[in-house]
Amino acid sequence: AAIENDILLKGAPPFDLKTTKCALELANSNKGALSTEQEHECSDLIGTRKAGTSSIDTGEKKEVVELEVGGATVGQESHGTNDPGKVAAATETPTAADLELIAQAENCIQEERLLEGARALRKVRDQSLLQEQNRHALTKAEHIEAAVVDLTSSPNEGWTKQGESHGNYDTVIYYKVDKDTRLTARIETPIEASLLIPLLSVFNESELYQSCLPRFPNLGISSSTKLCQRGRGNQIIAVNSYMPWPLADREAIIEATAVDDIDTNNHIVIKMETRYTGEEDGLIPPPKDKVVRIDFDGGILFRKCSDDHPAFAKSKHPDHDGPLILVCLTMFVDAHIKYIPQSLLNFMTRTVIGRMWSGLLAVAVDIREGKRPQHGKAIATKKELYEWIKQRVGIMIDGMDETTDASKISAMGRLLTTEAPLTDQHGQIILGSSV
Repeated sequence: AAIENDILLKGAPPFDLKTTKCALELANSNKGALSTEQEHECSDLIGTRKAGTSSIDTGEKKEVVELEVGGATVGQESHGTNDPGKVAAATETPTAADLELIAQAENCIQEERLLEGARALRKVRDQSLLQEQNRHALTKAEHIEAAVVDLTSSPNEGWTKQGESHGNYDTVIYYKVDKDTRLTARIETPIEASLLIPLLSVFNESELYQSCLPRFPNLGISSSTKLCQRGRGNQIIAVNSYMPWPLADREAIIEATAVDDIDTNNHIVIKMETRYTGEEDGLIPPPKDKVVRIDFDGGILFRKCSDDHPAFAKSKHPDHDGPLILVCLTMFVDAHIKYIPQSLLNFMTRTVIGRMWSGLLAVAVDIREGKRPQHGKAIATKKELYEWIKQRVGIMIDGMDETTDASKISAMGRLLTTEAPLTDQHGQIILGSSV
């Protein structure tokens, strides 16, 4: 019924290779079982490819297919046979398997599992079947995979330790400056599981950056605007900052892509990349007068924290209930300044970046305790999104707890019950704690 409805009754030329083959197979396997009207429909469909050979576009590659009504032969240069049974086995199986992989990949990408989708696309034997959006997904996946390698590499490889702090949270900061005076900072902080969803909401609610990032004299965020939102975890934002005299104000256009790689590697990664004027079909505007557009690249990785992480060496919180999540963040900034004095470099890495990160963690704590009404309202408005995040994070935490058994509270239970549920300033629950 599905084939008759979708292929015979709705079919209209031009037909792609898959549709034509399906109709041909139906005509041969069910000959005599079809009604007169259906036979005519099928004959008309195949007849569009009857006269000699036809080129059927399947992406970048064109396959030559010979079709005959009645005899129903299909010939391809690579198979060298006109026997219908052999040809069907030779042509249908690889193509069907590839199409299934592509469909699986597209489903993963829609579910914010881009890396899993890329793994499926790389298994496609006939890469000519990939469409432009598939190739774009592969390119983006390569950037994210490179970021994961960087985020999981040892900080001893090319990084300078700027310092560490041991207040409410244990944090270690590293940095490096390349020959063109471009600064890259790296921050590592273990957090308790109950802080993960509030912290993810801090990053996700980009339009509230101005209200939660710390400011300094003549240096800070002046505005943050969301230019585009795609799916659950992909957005493009414009962040403007004011600078001390005589420097001009700066602006960064950043595409942030959140990827759920929990099923394979049990981590979540956010990749941030600069977008340039005219990209995204003209969505990215040119910079305003007297504003310098800067380059920004970064990544954030959430994964299980090892017991021997360097941040614990001088920790004031040696005992922890349940698994800890390591948040590792890297930020590359090219502010287009010809020379960075060492004093400014120290100020940026030790003071600005350190206080900015501490401020974001403090905001996440406030969200968890219901002290941030703007974020509480945003979470309540996007309840479906944050319930999905809660479910996926719960699976991630369960994967970290290797000792869980039926007699113990699951890691997901600890995540959602160790602390109070997310509430607003009036104490109303906006994201419940029950599983």
